[in-house]
Amino acid sequence: MANAYKNETDASVWSDLASNLRDIEQLIAEEPVHSAYQRFARELFSPAPGKIGWEPKADEGHLDALLRSTVLSQAGSYNDPDVTAEATDRFKKYREDRETLTPDLRGMVFGLSQHSPEERTFTTRFGTLIAKPTWQRRRSGFYCL
Repeated sequence: MANAYKNETDASVWSDLASNLRDIEQLIAEEPVHSAYQRFARELFSPAPGKIGWEPKADEGHLDALLRSTVLSQAGSYNDPDVTAEATDRFKKYREDRETLTPDLRGMVFGLSQHSPEERTFTTRFGTLIAKPTWQRRRSGFYCL
């Protein structure tokens, strides 16, 4: 039934679907079917990032930003290689220029960049976090450690 939502464009629907799929995943985390379930969820979320993209459009509203962060974070957390690679690249760029990430993507990018061996080191991540100019940015980064 979840496959019926692949072409959905509403942020609330994707958010609810993501929450329900996570609840199911927690129930089966130790079961043999878990890896197949993760593959199913990855296939469900993988097309969405290509449709919504990583960059905000000039005329988009807050629900579009919510949709973007939801589908990107879910695709990445289910190990979509394209999304995790892009998140890692964006984290590297962020380390050089703090203005390269929109606030709605920071937490997701920080979290997904941990999948990269070079960005996973505590020293790299902690150094990036303490250099943040505002408490909001430091807080969102610390949540990802």
